[in-house]
Amino acid sequence: MGSVLDGYRNALKETQKAFAEYRQSALLPEEPANELTREDFKGSKWLVIRYGVQILEVIHAAIIIVKQEGVSVSLDLASFEMVQKFRSPFLQLLESGSIDLCFANDDEATEL
Repeated sequence: MGSVLDGYRNALKETQKAFAEYRQSALLPEEPANELTREDFKGSKWLVIRYGVQILEVIHAAIIIVKQEGVSVSLDLASFEMVQKFRSPFLQLLESGSIDLCFANDDEATEL
């Protein structure tokens, strides 16, 4: 039974590593914050913030616009590695009162 568990653990580690690499390569180029408009969010009910904490200026600009439109904002903490790397920006967003819903697992919440 031990070899099955070891195989599972190794596969899980490889999957997590591959997904982390994918997330980094899938980041979109930054859109200048001053190019965002209310029209970009027309008809939206939620602004979902995921994996993009690196572009804080754009996130803050988007939050200002959507809050004026009555749009709710959710934040996905992504992974405990992301929380470790971007702890301060995550805390700033959460403490600002602009986040209506936060998704986190135990590891991510512990890192905060």
